[in-house]
Amino acid sequence: PELCDMWTSSDVLCCTASILHLVAIALDRYWAVTQVDYIHSRNGTRIGLMILMVWLTAVVVSIAPLFGWKDPDFLVRVNEHKKCLVSQDLAYQVFATMATFYVPLTAILILYWKIFQTARK
Repeated sequence: PELCDMWTSSDVLCCTASILHLVAIALDRYWAVTQVDYIHSRNGTRIGLMILMVWLTAVVVSIAPLFGWKDPDFLVRVNEHKKCLVSQDLAYQVFATMATFYVPLTAILILYWKIFQTARK
């Protein structure tokens, strides 16, 4: 069970961080297009904070099952059926899906729509 926990948490961590980095890139592009002096205020500290926020958010999403947010059938599924899956707990699934896919998708769509509108002006 521990190896399964590590595997699924690593998988969720990397996938979430990857998607959230796309949001950070979209946000950086939005600021570059909408703020004239952004290029001068963009520095290593600001970029580092964005990257830190991405990874911290990814860690929060990925380690929740390690602290017990698992479905009741987790041990049976891993030990008896030999299936290693991300937590099947409905509340965790909704939380992780929203944080990993739907919220980032919405943010990216809004940011690129605003970039498009600004570029058309």
